[in-house]
Amino acid sequence: MRYRSRLGAATAPLLAAALIGAASVGCRSQAPADAKGSGSGATPTDAASAPASTATSAPPPSTGGSRRRTLFAGDATTCTRKADGTIWCWGEATPRSASGASWTKPVSLHSGHRMVELAMGSRHTCLLRDDGRVLCLGTHFYDQGPGPQPQGALLGLTEVAHIASGHYHTCALRRDATAWCWGRNDDGQLGDGSTTDRSEAVRVKGLEGVVALEAGGSHACALRADGATLCWGHNQYGELGVGEPTRNVLEPRRVQGDLRPVQLSLASFQTCAAQADGAVLCWGEGSYGALGTGNTERRFVPTPVAGLGDVVQVAVGGFAHACALRRDRSVWCWGYAIGLGQGAAPRLVPSRVAGIDDAVEIALGHTHACAKRVDGAVLCWGANESAQLGDGTTAPRATPMVTLPP
Repeated sequence: MRYRSRLGAATAPLLAAALIGAASVGCRSQAPADAKGSGSGATPTDAASAPASTATSAPPPSTGGSRRRTLFAGDATTCTRKADGTIWCWGEATPRSASGASWTKPVSLHSGHRMVELAMGSRHTCLLRDDGRVLCLGTHFYDQGPGPQPQGALLGLTEVAHIASGHYHTCALRRDATAWCWGRNDDGQLGDGSTTDRSEAVRVKGLEGVVALEAGGSHACALRADGATLCWGHNQYGELGVGEPTRNVLEPRRVQGDLRPVQLSLASFQTCAAQADGAVLCWGEGSYGALGTGNTERRFVPTPVAGLGDVVQVAVGGFAHACALRRDRSVWCWGYAIGLGQGAAPRLVPSRVAGIDDAVEIALGHTHACAKRVDGAVLCWGANESAQLGDGTTAPRATPMVTLPP
């Protein structure tokens, strides 16, 4: 069973180039006068030399969709958007940025356009700009050929409110509440009723009134305004929650059960939902206790995570682990024991992460996790072979440590 898909070695340097102001295909628009950053002449800034953020407080944890995400994790890469609008990244495939600075610690990136969201796939990264346009770079969308594209590509989509990437596909939620996807489509993960790969965005078939949209390894799910949750794509391990395993589902299909989610999170073979009542439901592959049900059984319909309530956000990682943020700002995790080595016993039910009592957001990579605190600081823990913890080393950590100060 393959859990991991890796970020391509050239993706992150290209990410730096795009943010710093390198030319991109189809990008002819002038940078707005009030844009953050220093445009094409900008260089990355090391965290140690950057001024502290002026943010001193944060709103209560979001209960789903009302507050834009600011913490993003790829397989072994992490990025965050600070209160001043700057993007900071560290981790895999980023030994040096375009200016030669080390990426084993957080580096600040700037651009003429403010980047408000990032979505990291296996060999590509997409960025949502403040003008509602999407820039993608890395290996060209669905192509798994020998090398990456030397430049980014500005998609034709406009008025985009949110983006999410799977292994080799990306989806976008537009402000008109429609869903659009592009990239690889061998499992029907684009939701257009076919298995044809697409280099241009296509509309997800029959889906309107979308208020939330997320992508997993080779599947995607959407939450409609009427409360219905629909998923499509790969379903061999039950990750669509439709009650049975199937090779793939080419169009959106309603998830079974009493599901009233406010937020969704998808991984390679698992899907989880934070419910309106604070409960968490998960379904799909249960290896390592990834579903938090107290065992390793596979589930084809949404199943409650054991003993967990008052949750405002759930995040699922690439290698059979998940975490939840509770309203009291504590973080609870289950599944594969990240940071403890291969021989460590998995956590079949949620356990509290020590040292975090003021979190406002969480994000999970393949085998690492990060949390953002009220003051804006980012803490990370888990595997660190690619410097994904951003502490300047490659040593794993079983407990959270501060990666990026406020």
